[in-house]
Amino acid sequence: MEYHALSKGAFFTMAVDFHQALSSPVSAHFWSKSDPVSCGRGRKVSDALQFREIEAIHREVAFLIHVEGENELSSGNLSKAEAIYTKAIQHHPEDTVLLATALGKRGLSFSLRNQWDTAVKDYTEALSLAAPNPLLHSLIRYNRGVVFSMQERHTEAIGDYDRALCFDNPVIQARARYNRGWAHYALQQWEKAAADFLAAAEFYSGDRSKLEEIYSHAGLALFHLKSYPEAEKYFRLFMDLDPSPASLGNVLAARGVIYLKEGKYPEAVEAAEKAFGLLQREDIKKHLASVCYTAAICYYKSEQWDPASACFEKAYALYQGGKIKEEWANTLYFLGKKYYKSGQYPAAALAFQKVVSLEPTNQKLLSAAQFKTGLTHFKEGRFKEALSCFENAKAASPSPLIDRRMMMARAALVNPGPLSSPNATQPLTSPEETQPVGRISAAASGMGRGVKRPLESEKELMPISDATVFDIFKDD
Repeated sequence: MEYHALSKGAFFTMAVDFHQALSSPVSAHFWSKSDPVSCGRGRKVSDALQFREIEAIHREVAFLIHVEGENELSSGNLSKAEAIYTKAIQHHPEDTVLLATALGKRGLSFSLRNQWDTAVKDYTEALSLAAPNPLLHSLIRYNRGVVFSMQERHTEAIGDYDRALCFDNPVIQARARYNRGWAHYALQQWEKAAADFLAAAEFYSGDRSKLEEIYSHAGLALFHLKSYPEAEKYFRLFMDLDPSPASLGNVLAARGVIYLKEGKYPEAVEAAEKAFGLLQREDIKKHLASVCYTAAICYYKSEQWDPASACFEKAYALYQGGKIKEEWANTLYFLGKKYYKSGQYPAAALAFQKVVSLEPTNQKLLSAAQFKTGLTHFKEGRFKEALSCFENAKAASPSPLIDRRMMMARAALVNPGPLSSPNATQPLTSPEETQPVGRISAAASGMGRGVKRPLESEKELMPISDATVFDIFKDD
């Protein structure tokens, strides 16, 4: 199952936050290092004029335009910011760091307006100029990686994040590892995704929203690696954060499968039901059906008919394809037998009638259910209903055994007596009716060899092979 879709909003936020976190120290570093006149943020153009140097004038004008552009960018006036950075680029001196900065920030203004290709073009040109300055180079690498992620060019994004991580800055390390984790996750590179998420967690110890995403998706990546104990470890950390419903739904879906693996079937179904209740997505609906189905199979194999039937019913209500209807009908048949043997005849009749209502393709099963419904009615003294059920059973799969029961029902209708009384002390049934249908010997039934019975073997009612989650969809 895909438990996350890459969030454009998340990447935008990271790009803006990153810029705001680094812009002031980065700017101070750039211009104090590259400008021989040490133009500061508070200086005026008139102050620079005293140097009477055209290069200094261009540098000062470009810097002031840059500051104005930064103000517009932080205010969300992206079109104005773009125009201002374009002017900065036009006024630049032969200062590659200043030019790379203007190109990088104009690229950011393009990316925030979803103009991905134009942003990549500016970032790429900026990178060709920023190599001498490791911090600027890492910043632009990171922001271009964000754009590649937004374009779902995940391999290229990973390459940029790798290069950004070469600079030992805690902000870059945190953001690049976090984003690289998403890129690996999108490529289903689960081991690398988990490693990056958990490395990023060290930088976000006080950020609950980030930790929520990190723990949930680290756990989901480990879940895909089938490292269930490790996955559950991070799912617990995630649950301790009181997570949002959207994140919680994906984790609960995965925990449902882990519970199945551990044999905790009620917990598995409960987790999957909560996941569907939170997300109401079609993929989660199919997941819930699969969990219910798999739990039903496990109950079925251990002959726990009541919970098996309940789980099959839930699965069938969600998804009515594949073999699920047939297997639920099988389960209901055995549930009915359980009630019949314990003398709970109304409950037995209800289970057998449900089998019939499902209209299974297995005619022997259909006949057996109708036959057993007749036996329950006979036990209750409802001979007319019993005769009708026997007739239906014969129509589905004729057998001398059914003929005999029809004769007994007709006789009881004509002349009710001790043999037909539901409270009679003398047994009403021959030995075959106290044993599972299909295991009756010819001698016990009073019939010769080769007699065709409603069911040749109960194995015909149990065609269920070892099941795993999603098996019910393989016939789609």
